[in-house]
Amino acid sequence: MNKLNRILVGVLAFQVLLILVFHLRGEDTSIGKLEPLLPGFAGDKVERIRIFDRTAKSDVKTPDDEEDDAAAKGKPGANPSIDLVKKKDAWVLASHFDYPVDKQKITDLTEKIADMRSRAPIASGKARQAQLEVADGAYQRKVVVTAGGKDTTFYVGSSAGQRQTSVRIAGSDDVHGVLGVTAAGVGARASAWVDTGYIDLPATRVSALDVTSEKGSFHFERSGDTWQASAGGQPVAPAKGMEIDKGEIEKVVNRVTKIYLSQPADPKRAIDKPLATVTLHLKPEPVQGAAPAAGAGADAGAQESPTEKAGEERVIEIAGTDKKDRYYVREKGRAQAALVDALSITDIIELTSDKLTKKIEEKKPATPPMGGQPGGMGGDMGEMGGMPMEGLPPGMEDPGAGDPGEVPEQ
Repeated sequence: MNKLNRILVGVLAFQVLLILVFHLRGEDTSIGKLEPLLPGFAGDKVERIRIFDRTAKSDVKTPDDEEDDAAAKGKPGANPSIDLVKKKDAWVLASHFDYPVDKQKITDLTEKIADMRSRAPIASGKARQAQLEVADGAYQRKVVVTAGGKDTTFYVGSSAGQRQTSVRIAGSDDVHGVLGVTAAGVGARASAWVDTGYIDLPATRVSALDVTSEKGSFHFERSGDTWQASAGGQPVAPAKGMEIDKGEIEKVVNRVTKIYLSQPADPKRAIDKPLATVTLHLKPEPVQGAAPAAGAGADAGAQESPTEKAGEERVIEIAGTDKKDRYYVREKGRAQAALVDALSITDIIELTSDKLTKKIEEKKPATPPMGGQPGGMGGDMGEMGGMPMEGLPPGMEDPGAGDPGEVPEQ
């Protein structure tokens, strides 16, 4: 037996020995079964969810993070950044003036929590907990879920590889890698849980618009595909060579019909002098399935045009804040207010009479067709650009004579 064969026999003997050792010790070498981290968790029983933002020393907060944590006092993580509370069948942001929450987002989160599963811990011990950002004092997210008056706390940390996220249940030293749940998915900003469209209307529904600000008072009324404009109660009369700037008016309309919040604001705030007040006059909304008029035949109801709801007015106030990049917006008669990005509504606040007109654009002369005649050809098909065409068959010198469909005799 040569040297190579002796080595192979030795390796085989060692493998057999290992198998015997494990077999005799009774250890199970198979892959563990996926087990839920929170057995018995029922998403439909959840009545409150508190989300605490990260407290790792390496974390650098952005201005937006600081805004959304305004409700939290004391050291980072001492109070929740987000406090979601169920009231009857609806969810609200108790941490942000009871702003309505998108219920589907709650359902998505509770389903992911229920689906957290693991075969076995990926790490254990205080040092590894801190490294994976699931320690009691250094985490990316701390989540406290209340169901039936009982709190369940877990920590969501950094990546655990293979699309998994580090998760630790409070009170346990073990860290697990789970699918589905991520720190980004457990949003610590209010905008992650609400419909950010504070005002969201089709611009085409606006029949008229009033804007009052320190720059003056303006009224715009839709007239077909154009707009009529007034400033200070007087119709805007463009000077010679000028015209109403339809694009500027439509820009203002678009700004006020699409207002997106950065975060909820205090709806009880007093506004002594708004920067601008906007009144939207809306066209009536069509109502489908209207009943046929009295005395009409059965077929009349099927062909009848839908009736319309009466038009409405919506009044929106805009005020300043202590932040240069945010404005306060509140619609009258509404229980919610919003802080919005300043750039999104600056055009409303800074509207002036000068911006309502523009120079009439000079129309460029059309490029003359080839040959100086309509159609690009000379009046005589026998000519191109005024030059005679030679070599035409007999009878084709003047195609205009006779029937062009006839074939000349040879």
